[in-house]
Amino acid sequence: MCELYRYCMIEKDDNGNPKALVIKESFLGFHEAKDQTALAMSKQIIKSINDKNIPLNKCRGQGYDGANTMEGTYGGVQKLIKDIEPNAVCVHCAAHNLNLVLNDAVRSPGSTFDSDSGPNLDSGSV
Repeated sequence: MCELYRYCMIEKDDNGNPKALVIKESFLGFHEAKDQTALAMSKQIIKSINDKNIPLNKCRGQGYDGANTMEGTYGGVQKLIKDIEPNAVCVHCAAHNLNLVLNDAVRSPGSTFDSDSGPNLDSGSV
């Protein structure tokens, strides 16, 4: 499991007045998921958040790969975390969507993608 946090920080001027909103991203590592049930994975995520002293009540989003274990409406990780923090809205990971589209595009019969020259943008298929 990949642990990545995106968060906002408010930069302040010398007088303590807000001057900018800065979006940050921190990659904290990969973790083995020995038990891949939604309950076990949600506990692992919550434990990691607590171990880093990150307040879960400030969490406003979750992003996963679309697997039912992660995004399941009734028993997925996102639901279990949202039961604890209702403001932690789940959004499907855009990078994962892009990766799936690119994988399908280069594997499709008649694909206009040439590994030497890149995609053929004139064909309208990419």
